[in-house]
This record gives sequence, structure tokens and C-alpha cells, in this order.
Amino acid sequence: MVNMLVVSPWVFVPKPFSPGDGQGDVLQNYVSGEFEERLPSTGVIFLDDWNAYHRMRGEIHCGTNTKRTPLPDVKWWE
Repeated sequence: MVNMLVVSPWVFVPKPFSPGDGQGDVLQNYVSGEFEERLPSTGVIFLDDWNAYHRMRGEIHCGTNTKRTPLPDVKWWE
């Protein structure tokens, strides 16, 4: 989940493939619930990256690279 890609108002999250509890994937349900509670205007999309990255010997890092334009006047470190 730490490799999610934020494209406001959406977040794209690698599908966790964790155990189910009869109501779906445990981690996926937890993360969705946290976003709904804390950032209700954010849409969460879980992506199945298994074949595209894991089987091809890559990781989701490969799929979350994006070009970004820096904000020139923002000094976030201050």
C-alpha cells in the first residue's frame, strides 16, 4: 500500500491479495475504510499488478513513476 500513486482526487493502490474474511480482502477493506473515514472525497482504486510487475520481475514502483511539475515558490521544508 505504501507504493500508492496519488492523482487527486484518486489514489491508485496495489491490490494486496491478503486473506479474506467472508466480506472480501482484509487489507483492501481496511485501507478503503480508512480513506472513507479520514478523506471521504478521495476515491481509492486497487490495481492488480501481479502479472504486469511481479511475474515480469518488477515491482509496483515501476508502475508508479510519474512526471511531476515542481511548485517553484513552495518551500515545504521551512
